[in-house]
Amino acid sequence: MTLKPARTPWRDFPPVVIHSPEIAVKRHPDYRAAKSGDVQAAFSLVKATIGGVVIGATVLTGKPFSAVLSPTQEQLTALRAKHGQTLEIWWHERFGYGFDCLTQSEARYLERSPDADTIRSRLIEEE
Repeated sequence: MTLKPARTPWRDFPPVVIHSPEIAVKRHPDYRAAKSGDVQAAFSLVKATIGGVVIGATVLTGKPFSAVLSPTQEQLTALRAKHGQTLEIWWHERFGYGFDCLTQSEARYLERSPDADTIRSRLIEEE
């Protein structure tokens, strides 16, 4: 069974510590499943790359710019201005959370996407 992790707004969440070289994480057999939201795969990946007992995990990040999880208010404003309220409503209906629950990296990716239709189409295509 694949568990779907809950999302909450990041608010003032502090930067994360990058625990392992990106290449080691990406070569692990559970990497793709963990990136897709498979909680068990994420625990396995964390345990394999840092060892010990896993007591919790929030996100896996490999790039230093991804260590800041909370999107800035400016980022959220730019994302909403570019793609409009309709995309966020669709996003909330589809995924169960709004843009305030995105990571900074996710918000940056969506804001850089050319338009809302491209975002929706790419996500539907991947299902």
